Amino acid sequence: NRRLSKENTLLFQEEINSSLEIASTFYNHLKVALPEELFKKIYIYYLCDQAKIEITLVKVIRKTLSNRDYWRDITAEDSHRLYQVEREFWRENHRYKGILRFYESQDGVLFAIMEPKYNILPILYKHFVRRFPRERFYILDKRRNILFKYTQMRPELLWVDEVLINEMPLKDEYVEYWKKFFSEIAVPERISFERQRNKLPLRVRKYMTEFV
Repeated sequence: NRRLSKENTLLFQEEINSSLEIASTFYNHLKVALPEELFKKIYIYYLCDQAKIEITLVKVIRKTLSNRDYWRDITAEDSHRLYQVEREFWRENHRYKGILRFYESQDGVLFAIMEPKYNILPILYKHFVRRFPRERFYILDKRRNILFKYTQMRPELLWVDEVLINEMPLKDEYVEYWKKFFSEIAVPERISFERQRNKLPLRVRKYMTEFV
């Protein structure tokens, strides 16, 4: 057996055949054995796919099985790491509620593309369903090839192998109005690119109307 020596080593080094029966048994065991709040957070940690916290999560789960309050102790290195990553996840989710930009196709469907740091789409889409309950819209996470589709008031979250989409901004008069507004309200004397990057990192601007 190969010993895992680095904290950021992935949990599974080789392909493992899954078993629904074993997974179900393990799921039910954790549901009973762990504090309810921590059990629910495991899904969020799973969505933090770029953080490489698999081993850290296993350590916290094992120690919490012996001490039910361990996972709350942010002075412990492992628990503190999970706490930091969770904060980053919710910060990313909150950021995209404000910066996700939709373009309208000729048939009236709204479409948005994003490449977030974490897999926030399974959580984020609920915000836009509440915001646009009667619209038809799509949100594509291009980094993970995950597509959220909302048509006829029916939500669907899909894995896609390839999406043939024109990424160039559509000829939408509202897009042009927004770009003009963004330009007109700027005060050149007060522009600070350093502060801009702190509030709006360069990595999130790729699909934003203002910067296209």
